[in-house]
Amino acid sequence: MDKITTKKISTLMIAILATFVALSVVKINSSSSNFSCNCARKANKDYYNETKKKTSAVTIPACWCEEEQTRTKYHHHNTNQDNDHVITLGAQQEQRGQVGKQLLLHQHQQKGQEEEAVDDLNDDTRGRNPQQKIQLDFAIVGFAKTGTTSLRTLLQHHEQTTIPDNEKCYRTGSDEEMKRLFQELGKLPNKSNFAPTLRGIKCPSNVIYVDGLQKMKDYKNDTKLIVGIRHPVRWFESFYNFRVAVYNGGRHRDKPPPSPHTLLGKDKKYLGLNTDIGRFELSLMQLGKTELNTTDLLALAERKRRVIQSPFPVLIYTVEQLKGGDQEEAFRKDLQTYLQVQYPFGKIPRANSASERQGPLYNNTSYLPIDICEEQYINIRNELVKNGKGTADWLLNHFVKHSDVMIGGNDDVFMKIVQGFATDPCSLQQ
Repeated sequence: MDKITTKKISTLMIAILATFVALSVVKINSSSSNFSCNCARKANKDYYNETKKKTSAVTIPACWCEEEQTRTKYHHHNTNQDNDHVITLGAQQEQRGQVGKQLLLHQHQQKGQEEEAVDDLNDDTRGRNPQQKIQLDFAIVGFAKTGTTSLRTLLQHHEQTTIPDNEKCYRTGSDEEMKRLFQELGKLPNKSNFAPTLRGIKCPSNVIYVDGLQKMKDYKNDTKLIVGIRHPVRWFESFYNFRVAVYNGGRHRDKPPPSPHTLLGKDKKYLGLNTDIGRFELSLMQLGKTELNTTDLLALAERKRRVIQSPFPVLIYTVEQLKGGDQEEAFRKDLQTYLQVQYPFGKIPRANSASERQGPLYNNTSYLPIDICEEQYINIRNELVKNGKGTADWLLNHFVKHSDVMIGGNDDVFMKIVQGFATDPCSLQQ
């Protein structure tokens, strides 16, 4: 038998063996779960809704498939089996990785592209954008004073997620800015030897100024966005008091806080704050998840905003859902599902609260925090409540119904809180 014939037979045997092993893995998967591998770029809302059945937070290995010569993985929670019957992530992921390597290597060898195969196999097991070896897996993009710093701290201490200590914003959408961002992400440590470490950032203004998100589509189009909201009246009060605290603490000394009465409407803004920013729907409309009418488009145009048709999935929550009890537990479980990490999240820490900055920061200064429930601020409250009604209507009747959008925590609790945007919270205290 000549060498050419021997080589052909060897190649054929390798292909048959690789196919047999791959089919065996698929059979193991189908017997351990009713979930079928979703090779789409992002999981759809049916997947999220199914995993929101509140059962034990256990994770089985990721399905993997080839898409544009990359591999995208989706973890999910096994809601149909006891924990004892769940195949552990480490063993199966290693097995699946070996099978994947064999198949990819064989594919490239068939094309005579051995060097390309080596490059693919040396890459991270998650699918990579060809422009970057480091990915932005998640981003806390809004809004200020909705618990974003607490979430950053939570994600810093999780076994499979990492995020910089300070805010990393990409607002201009330039390639140079993107380069710096990925350099910063590359400095973050890998935390796990058997599962990918997810890298993220916090920039609560990225959902307002969306040029950076528009540019991110050129690098990675399944970054998972996290968006927090809260009652517009309480949001304004917290944000204003935060700005006062920061000024009294020594920052922005050239920009003393103006009277809150001057921040009504969209014309005047103080370091990212006015009542118009509290119209959260105007920022979220830019993501292109819903159809917009002429009034919506004109409102965006007046504020020099635009729709970017974002491909990114969104997890939305209210700050009240982070404050302990069953609501927080439900949110933490959904965050685990959304990010597809194996380990559960611990208790959400309290961080960056304006009330915690009071005391020494407010000594010997003429700038004091406001109590927005005082009668002198009723015009501000009226404006915010009027806007809040429109915000609630758009969020509940349009935005959260999109397949890319997942509510973090209990859906009914979220909807009840958002419906309350149309009511003055100060009137409930009387």
